[in-house]
Amino acid sequence: MAACLIRARVPRGEPRLPGIARDPDVLASFVEDAAHFPGGHAAGIATIASEAEAAALLQSAHAVLPIGAQSSLTGGATPMGEILLSTQRLNRILEIGRETVRVEAGVTLTELDAALDRAGRYYPPTPTFFGAFVGGAVATNAAGAATFKYGTTRDWTQALTIVLPSGDVLDVERGATRAHRDGYFDIELANRNVRVPVPRYRMPDVPKLSAGYFARPEMDLIDLFIGCEGTLGVITEVTLRVLPERPAFCLAF
Repeated sequence: MAACLIRARVPRGEPRLPGIARDPDVLASFVEDAAHFPGGHAAGIATIASEAEAAALLQSAHAVLPIGAQSSLTGGATPMGEILLSTQRLNRILEIGRETVRVEAGVTLTELDAALDRAGRYYPPTPTFFGAFVGGAVATNAAGAATFKYGTTRDWTQALTIVLPSGDVLDVERGATRAHRDGYFDIELANRNVRVPVPRYRMPDVPKLSAGYFARPEMDLIDLFIGCEGTLGVITEVTLRVLPERPAFCLAF
């Protein structure tokens, strides 16, 4: 039976602050996303290589914006004075099984698809832009044309590793932690316990929804982080369900 309590752990890796680039010429490439929202500006950019580096940056910086490929069409990956936390170096495909694949957040969907193709596996709900990072796809609950048949990223996300703003790390597995019937989760951090309320608004009954935090009575904790756009923590590792066979496609004119 799922519990409403989850215990955090310490981050893996050497506990050090990553280098922060502040050169305006470097930052110019990161001040807007695919929405081309005007006015973007950043205090710096750090490209993390471990959970520990993410934790150190989150604990030391006043404002941090996690980014992937910045393929957002809503302006959500446009900085407004924050330090950017890039997951580009978290690019390892860790394990491919018969029913799941485990990857770091900076793996692109193109790289994921190629690796799964070699293994005879398939991840269906791929967004339109294959250059997007897996972590970004989860953070935005991304979807594409196959969503009509297979559902959204949420439906295929099995587990997440998340670095919280406190520097603690959560390993969240679907089905392991559910909200208390009174509407909250308990998170045990290194130095304190936190009670997190479930949002109380009613979600519209539609196949694809990315507006606001997911909310449902006795919901799964993993769904609170899927679609949160990095506002609750930095996703560093993702486990996705996959199909054991790649379906055949037919194009007719």
